[in-house]
Amino acid sequence: MLKRTFLVTLTALTLVFFGVSSVSAQTTQEALSLGPSARPHGSTDHQPFADTDLYEYDAQLWAPYDVTTVDGTTSMQTGFYSEFTYAYTFLSGPSPVTGEDPRGFPTVGSYSWARGIELGFMGRKDSGWNLDWFEYENNTYLNDGVYRGTSPGFGSRFPTYVRTNYNNFSFNRQFRQILSSGAVVEPFVGVRYSSLVDQSVQDSAVPFRFTQRVGNSAIGGQVGSRYFRQYGRFLAGSEVSLGALYNDQSYSAGTQAGIGAPAIEFVNRNNDFVPVFDIGVRVSYNLTRDVAVRLGGNFSYYWSGIARIDSRRAATNPYFANNLLPLPAEVMTEGVTTAGVSLGIDWRR
Repeated sequence: MLKRTFLVTLTALTLVFFGVSSVSAQTTQEALSLGPSARPHGSTDHQPFADTDLYEYDAQLWAPYDVTTVDGTTSMQTGFYSEFTYAYTFLSGPSPVTGEDPRGFPTVGSYSWARGIELGFMGRKDSGWNLDWFEYENNTYLNDGVYRGTSPGFGSRFPTYVRTNYNNFSFNRQFRQILSSGAVVEPFVGVRYSSLVDQSVQDSAVPFRFTQRVGNSAIGGQVGSRYFRQYGRFLAGSEVSLGALYNDQSYSAGTQAGIGAPAIEFVNRNNDFVPVFDIGVRVSYNLTRDVAVRLGGNFSYYWSGIARIDSRRAATNPYFANNLLPLPAEVMTEGVTTAGVSLGIDWRR
C-alpha cells in the first residue's frame, strides 16, 4: 500500500514538472528565478497604475513633458534649460528741449531688433539658478533732417545723429512652488547690471563738429516672480520684477574746428539712484519633448537717474565750446522706457 502511494505521488510530480515546462516553452513566459528580472524597464507587471516608470520619457520625442499623477498635479521639468530670443524693441531716446526739436515730440525713441539669452538650472528640490543677458543697439536722429541747412551759417538745424547701446545682465537664485491649481510660481532674487551709452555727432554749416558721449553703469539688486500654467502643449506665463540700482554716470563733449583738428573737450561725472520695474508675458508651444517656440512681450521702466546726451543743438548747447556758456552743474538725467515683442526658442532637459 505504501509503495503504491509513493509511485502515484512520484508520477504526479513528474507530470506537473514536465507540464509546467511545456507550457512555459510554448508561451515564452519567464520561469521563476532568484536573480534580477529580465523584464524590460517600464514593464507594467505588478506595478501601480500611477508609477512614473510606466512612461518611457526618452522614447516620447514628439510628446510634451506632461506626466499627470492620480491627484491631478503635473510634474514640471527639472535640469538645465536655455532660451534664445530676438525682440523688436522700442527704447526711448534723449528728451528733446522745448522749441529745439521741430517735430515737437515729447520724447524721441528708436526701434530695433535686440538679442537675449537665458541659461538656467532647476533642481529636483525646487531651487536653482538662472543667468539672463539682453542687448539692444540702434541709431536715431534728433532735430529732423527735413530742416537740414534751412538757415545758413552757424546754428543751422542740422540733425544730431545718436547711437545708443543698451545692455542688461542679471544673475538670480530661483525657487519653485507648485500651486493646488496645477500652476507654478517661481520667485527669484538676484543681482542686476544695466549699461546704457549714448554717442552723438552734429555738424553745422560752418566747419564745426560737436560730439557727445554719455555712459551709465548701474548695478544693484532685484526681486521678482514668474507664473506658469500648462495647457497641453501650450505653456502660458508672466513675470514681474523690481530693482534698485546705483548708477555711475559719465559725460564728455568735444568740439572740433574742422575734420582732423584737435578737439576741445569737457568732462562731467555724477551718480544717482535708479529704481527699475519690469513686466513680461509669454506663450510657448512644445514642438517636441524638449524644444518649444515662444511668443512674448516685455516692458521695462527705469524711473529716473539715467544720463542722456544734451539734445540741444550746438547753437544753444552749453557744452559746445564756442558758445562760452556756463557748464551745467550736473549731467542731464531722465527715465528710460523699453518695450517690445519677442520671438524665441526654448530648450529644456
